[in-house]
Amino acid sequence: MMHFSIPPVDFSLAQALQEKIDNKTKPVGSLGRLEEIAVRIGCIQHTLSPQLRDPHMLIFAGDHGAAHAGISAYPQDVSWQMLENYLKGGAAANVFSRLNGMTMLAIDAGVAHDFGPREGLIDAKIDPAGTRNYLEEPAMTRAQCLAAIAKGAEIARAVADRGCNIMGVGEKGIGNTGSASLITHLLTGASLDDCVGRGTGLDDTALAHKKALMKQAIQRAGLPADADVTVARAAMLPTVRLTASYGVGSDRVRDVLDNPIYNLAAGLVAPIFNNGRLAAGRDLSLARREELLADYRASIISSLGDVENALNALQGSAKQQEAHQEVLVHGREAVRLAESRYRSGSDTMQALLDTQRTLFQAQDLAVQLRLENLLATIDLYKALGGGWRPKRMASSK
Repeated sequence: MMHFSIPPVDFSLAQALQEKIDNKTKPVGSLGRLEEIAVRIGCIQHTLSPQLRDPHMLIFAGDHGAAHAGISAYPQDVSWQMLENYLKGGAAANVFSRLNGMTMLAIDAGVAHDFGPREGLIDAKIDPAGTRNYLEEPAMTRAQCLAAIAKGAEIARAVADRGCNIMGVGEKGIGNTGSASLITHLLTGASLDDCVGRGTGLDDTALAHKKALMKQAIQRAGLPADADVTVARAAMLPTVRLTASYGVGSDRVRDVLDNPIYNLAAGLVAPIFNNGRLAAGRDLSLARREELLADYRASIISSLGDVENALNALQGSAKQQEAHQEVLVHGREAVRLAESRYRSGSDTMQALLDTQRTLFQAQDLAVQLRLENLLATIDLYKALGGGWRPKRMASSK
């Protein structure tokens, strides 16, 4: 099991860092966001003189199975072509890295293409075909997910061990914004509509289709609609903190156990005023749950309607076939009588041919009715979600 320790940023030096920046030969605040970033880097490194050593840019490329469902304006083959452009140094990330003295690494995390051994490319494939289509099945197994995280951590640690203390990370692959939207929505609780964007330049119609597919993926996974509500409500409750410490009142080793000092403290932290933010978050989660439930009910009603329509079509087709059997019986009898009259010389060849043509037309119609019955059976099978088998008709002897 992997464990990552990411301590919160200590902002105790923030004021001193800002004062140091303000005392530079420049108007106060003239560097805008760069000053905020500089203060944060200083707090992260916990020093008034932060340094950026051997900066790296890590680009992870991979393919997403959901690209086949039309969530992007471009086909999946574009993924490996884009990675080729990175390897040739022609992408925007290459230019940015060169201008800022950064080392850029391209990582194949699962592109559906065989690059072979390539200079400048790190092979970190988990699955040679990329992820699977999350609209139909889990994109990855739990083992694959953990392996991917471990591989990314291994690459990052190797870069850090070489002296790098700052790195930028990015990802590339057709369908990437769909996966990112779903992860952001589920981890942060943000509205799915706010998370889903146009990606590679989708128009309004394609964007609406993409959002519908994202909602479909969440429903397929069977994610609990009450999860967000539970988290939002929990944020409104107080939290308990318990701390303990142990010390000694002597500077001699032999007296360590003779003069112990214990300190045990408990604290209760409760939100008092947050301008309604927590309550609004709870209400938003409740509304999102109701939306998911409404979509679920609508899906059930739609599915029942599809089944009813398919059953009606199948029943109507069966009745037509049954009625047409009588037409075939009468047609065969008419041909038999026409042949008898022709052999006896009481009827002409033309009359016999007309009777046979009528029978052939009836047989052709019987084949068409049989086809309609099979198509109706398939529609019912699809409406039921598969797994349905019609009963075998008892053969007449």
